[in-house]
Amino acid sequence: MKKMIYKMARLFIRLILPMFNISFVTISVKDARKNLKKLCEERELFSQEDIVNLETDRKIDLSIIIPVYNVEKYLVRCLQSVVCQETQYHFEVIVINDGSTDGSMEILKEYEQKYDYFKVITQENQGLSGARNTGINHAQGKFITFIDSDDAIEKQYIEKMMKAAIEKDVDLVMCSIREYDVVNDKTIRFITHENVSFNKGIKDEILNLKGYAWGKIYRRELWEKVRFPKEYLFEDAITRPIMMRLCHSFAFINEAVYSYTVRPDSLSRKAKEKRKSKKYLEQYFMLEKILELSEKIGLPNDNILYKIALYELGTCLWLRTRYFEEDIKKVVFVLSCDLIEKYRVEGAELSFEYQYLEKAFQNKNYVLWKMMGIYMMLGVKLKNG
Repeated sequence: MKKMIYKMARLFIRLILPMFNISFVTISVKDARKNLKKLCEERELFSQEDIVNLETDRKIDLSIIIPVYNVEKYLVRCLQSVVCQETQYHFEVIVINDGSTDGSMEILKEYEQKYDYFKVITQENQGLSGARNTGINHAQGKFITFIDSDDAIEKQYIEKMMKAAIEKDVDLVMCSIREYDVVNDKTIRFITHENVSFNKGIKDEILNLKGYAWGKIYRRELWEKVRFPKEYLFEDAITRPIMMRLCHSFAFINEAVYSYTVRPDSLSRKAKEKRKSKKYLEQYFMLEKILELSEKIGLPNDNILYKIALYELGTCLWLRTRYFEEDIKKVVFVLSCDLIEKYRVEGAELSFEYQYLEKAFQNKNYVLWKMMGIYMMLGVKLKNG
């Protein structure tokens, strides 16, 4: 029933889209930036001081980075899934205790004493990005993977991911995901893709890949000039525009060897309860800095980057700001129009959705932007059931 409603609503929006063909917003870019800076802070993604690259230890195939903050209830499940790996590959585990105040540290001490490949680093709370960045700075493996401390990996995670990376000689490997309901102890769904592996260059398939940091292994060299954005929500937003475009080759294994935990007290669910937090407005600044970083490290301003920008400033930004007052949303929208113009690629081959997003930004058509946000959101709901 829900799918039918989504489908009908999407069809209706598609039929009326051509009606929205005039400009609706007249605020200047200068005024929009001034107004947004009054509401939230513009800051850098990370500093050069945040980046430390250790020499690779050729004996270590994989560095597993696990940020930990007050997850005593779920931590053992995560750590046990790591120590129970069935693999021929050598790995190290770098766990960052990010200022936990519960019993997490006591659990970590036990594992560090029991397993010599465990390294526990304690720091003052810096958030998920700061913890992951610390882990990258201490990693010495040929490849890196991230595991959230309330998640778990299947026994063959390392073996299958590393085998794909080495046999196919790729920079990045991604697997299917199992969504696990920890309260009711059941699998909710599997997140998978068609065969999207590619080699020798960037492909459009990047646009269809999930941008989570976890559920992937990366050749460590990909992180030489890049770290996660500090103190931003949705820090994984750096993955598709930067990490997936830095890699020259990619492989996907259609096996759900990573288990993502859905729990009522998770960060993502808490974020939904703070829908008018200024952190959501900062997403514009974060994407602006990500696009600047892309240029700085030599990634091309190409079709892929343009489509990523359209999506992030279209559907994603609309979703994250839709509970704010209209005047605030219009400020963010005007800045997005200006940023899209800067990165626009002439003659880009765009799907129906991206064509209308481009039209909304070119004409500063605020209503069309909102309609496309709803339209693409309904498409996601249809796809995910």
